[in-house]
Amino acid sequence: MFSEQYAGTNGIGTALEERKAFRVRGDEHMLESLQSLVCVGSPIVDPVSRMVTGILDITCNIDQVSDLMAPLILSAVRDVEERLFAQSARSEQVLLREYMRSKRRGNAAVVAMAATP
Repeated sequence: MFSEQYAGTNGIGTALEERKAFRVRGDEHMLESLQSLVCVGSPIVDPVSRMVTGILDITCNIDQVSDLMAPLILSAVRDVEERLFAQSARSEQVLLREYMRSKRRGNAAVVAMAATP
């Protein structure tokens, strides 16, 4: 319903399309019916599979906008992603941690492999 294909520029569809947090305010919305709104959305990305599992969004009237909307969304998304990681299999957690540790050391190429039972 809010994909850019059908609704034009909007916070939900654009965050999904760009795979990053996005804010759309007033006349930045393509649809005239959304131009009185501000929308801040961010994808929720599963830390193990890197798949987008959802979008977290705050939408309000343009006269009710707050500078705290984006930090709130980003904090909540981070909390959800941490919970997804905590619920993943222990072997996936260990593999991802080792992969990230290796990347931080600056190795040019890193390959991570996991054996499946």
